[in-house]
Amino acid sequence: MKAVQLVAHGAPGRLALTEVPDPVPGADEVLVRVVASGICHTDIKVAQVQGLSPRPIVLGHEGSGVVEKVGAQVRKLAPGDHVVMSFPWCGACPNCRRDMEAHCQSSFDLKMNGTRADGSTLISQNGTPIYSAFFQQSSFATYAIANQRFARVLKSKGYHYQFVYAKNAGHVDSKVIRQTLPQALEYVWQDYPKTGR
Repeated sequence: MKAVQLVAHGAPGRLALTEVPDPVPGADEVLVRVVASGICHTDIKVAQVQGLSPRPIVLGHEGSGVVEKVGAQVRKLAPGDHVVMSFPWCGACPNCRRDMEAHCQSSFDLKMNGTRADGSTLISQNGTPIYSAFFQQSSFATYAIANQRFARVLKSKGYHYQFVYAKNAGHVDSKVIRQTLPQALEYVWQDYPKTGR
């Protein structure tokens, strides 16, 4: 699959369109063919500041697309479902048990470490792990893996994907990309310090 990776160490890092192995969903995960993804301030910040997330990492956390494969334990999603991928939560901390997933005590690690909750990476290349679970989705790629809890089925297949992720993210000022285009990412990333957007 194709993925836009933040590959260079230092600040700012370098974005590159690369060919990486397709990820395989775990038992409670789905493989989503990414149709659209937003570019958020968080993606830009991680690219600009070293130490927020490990590298090489595939960024992107406002993804939506079509389920291609499901793990053995997935019951509420099926291939062909159109989904939006949401923010991650652990499901076990006191806040999650009180239905306050947005305040999950493990959310920072689940979002920024680039690994599954158990610390495993989704893909590697030439023996080097590629951190591809940013916000538990890494949607700047052809495919993303999402835990079944973080993928929500869209009730209508007539949605315009450009608007779905914006609602998911809770704001509408993110810039849209239809596919993972490094030129668009480079433009937004380079333009960020000038515009503050």
